[in-house]
Amino acid sequence: MAGAEGFDQQNLAQMLQDLGSLLATPANEPINWTGAVQVAQRALNKSDTQPLTPADSARAESAMATAQLWLSEATTLPAHSAGVDVWTASDWVEGTIDEWRELVNPIAARAGETLGEILPRIAEIAGDDPEGDREKVSQSFAPFASMMKPLSAAMFGMQVGNGLASVASEVLCSSDIGVPLTQGHTPALVLPAIDKFGSQLGDAGADALIFIALREAAHQRLFAAAPWLASQFKTSIVEYSRTIGIDMDRLREIVQSVELGPGGDMQSMQEMLGSGLMNEMAPKKDTPALNRLETMLALIEGWVEQVVTQATSERLPSAPALSETVRRRRAAGGPAEKTFMTLMGLQLKAARLRQANQYWSLVFEKGGAAQRDSRWVHPDLLPNTEDLGDPNNYIQSQ
Repeated sequence: MAGAEGFDQQNLAQMLQDLGSLLATPANEPINWTGAVQVAQRALNKSDTQPLTPADSARAESAMATAQLWLSEATTLPAHSAGVDVWTASDWVEGTIDEWRELVNPIAARAGETLGEILPRIAEIAGDDPEGDREKVSQSFAPFASMMKPLSAAMFGMQVGNGLASVASEVLCSSDIGVPLTQGHTPALVLPAIDKFGSQLGDAGADALIFIALREAAHQRLFAAAPWLASQFKTSIVEYSRTIGIDMDRLREIVQSVELGPGGDMQSMQEMLGSGLMNEMAPKKDTPALNRLETMLALIEGWVEQVVTQATSERLPSAPALSETVRRRRAAGGPAEKTFMTLMGLQLKAARLRQANQYWSLVFEKGGAAQRDSRWVHPDLLPNTEDLGDPNNYIQSQ
């Protein structure tokens, strides 16, 4: 019951329960994933958890069957699964959590290590101050050292849980972030979100389901045919996580702005946390790993867009309008953009996507679908970041 001034004791109790769950992280995990899922599920709206009907499932299955039939005429990559999972937003959280664990754990683990490195650095900075006392600061903050790992796990767990809820409320399928988040290559459609998406598009909205089914099935075919893709994607994330470190200049500013008192105390620690200390675990903004990820995501999206365009060219008059809506959604900050910006500060640049589209158009003009699709056999057959900057020159040099 809310208090006289609108204070909701029930919400506070739930928040404290979530925090307690997140702090109880297994020793071998940088995040308590059970707690993160609970946070995500509680943050979803009731409409995101309503069970689907048999009629809903039949509608999605029919759309996916049609999508697979059309795609088989547009790409040489075969369908891996004849079925489709039909989800609510809540189902999406549960159905993708294993993949999220693989994607996020390396980043969370490195962030936890970095947070543990902060206190010794604080003592080092304090010792450099003529009025500082490194030994006293080290001794006073020693009790906090054991808190850093669970604090990092709780912080990331809360961030991941809320992030999953935010993405789940608008995601349309398992590959809406740019890569499939399912295991086994079975397509998955978030039907309520697709219906909501279509309801905002006027006449073209009636074709939203088949269009999203096409995009999802194309992603799944690609990742089934090129198993190295998922592996390289995750390897790049691990490489990215190694760049997370402490911005010493910013940390020095924060420490020098806080009075550490005689040896420091809880108030001093709270002041530093409140000054943005937790945000100073900064990754490098321009790294080979991030460039590879951005290029890979652009190539995937460009290929999917071309294949779907060819599959719908004589069948779905609304396809150009739907494609443009997807592009605008991405430019405005769709699920993929939210995910990679939150996790890695990675922005999917429109220019890179245009270059990828140009590249795939040139490849198709030169050798048709067979040559285009065969580029996915091995990563060495695809352009790197520099190559993609000038697709014409790259194609001519082949």
